[in-house]
Amino acid sequence: MCAVHSTRRAGGSRSAIAGRAVLAVVCAGAMAASLAAEPSAIAGLAAAALVPVLAAIAVIDARWYLIPDTLNAAGLALGLVHAAAVALDPLDGVLTALARGWCWRFCSSPSGSDTARGAGVTGWASAT
Repeated sequence: MCAVHSTRRAGGSRSAIAGRAVLAVVCAGAMAASLAAEPSAIAGLAAAALVPVLAAIAVIDARWYLIPDTLNAAGLALGLVHAAAVALDPLDGVLTALARGWCWRFCSSPSGSDTARGAGVTGWASAT
């Protein structure tokens, strides 16, 4: 079997492999920048760990128009760790981050309704 056929069976077309390679390089650069830019080691590690989570969310959302709950939970946890690490008072940092998230979710929509409910998506949003 020639190399082209084995490449297609293992990972897809050459353009798909090139796209994955570009994504990996961009993620590595963003992780390195996060580690270098953050004031503390914990904040840098949390920000660097968030990069592949966000990349996975972007790829999955672009393909299937959904974001898995596990990736949402991982992003939330890493964001709260980062907020605690950069704040003078860790509890204050976490509470501020949660308040900002709450405002973003509930105050940005004048009706307070879910966009998923309007689109007919089933799940927790349509059950309320």
